[in-house]
Amino acid sequence: RAAMREYFQLIEDRLTSGLYWYGEDWSAMDAYLYWIYWRVEGANFDVTPYPRFTAHARQMEQRPSVIRALAIERQALATLTKEGLNFAPPSFSD
Repeated sequence: RAAMREYFQLIEDRLTSGLYWYGEDWSAMDAYLYWIYWRVEGANFDVTPYPRFTAHARQMEQRPSVIRALAIERQALATLTKEGLNFAPPSFSD
């Protein structure tokens, strides 16, 4: 958790110069950052101290490609759950 907070703060600080990693221009790095955020938030890591990173994630969720990818993810998760094969990562807790 300590390492995650350190890295999230690094990302938070970097996002002061714009909505995306490289300022106002989206890049593949933003897709990777979103994946990290999505996975960690899904494990109940407290993201409230990182409002810029959260805004980045919410902006990413408006992109058509992300909307499609998340729909595919939900469908795959439903299939895995139905088949008893769903894996849920352990939650972060202090």
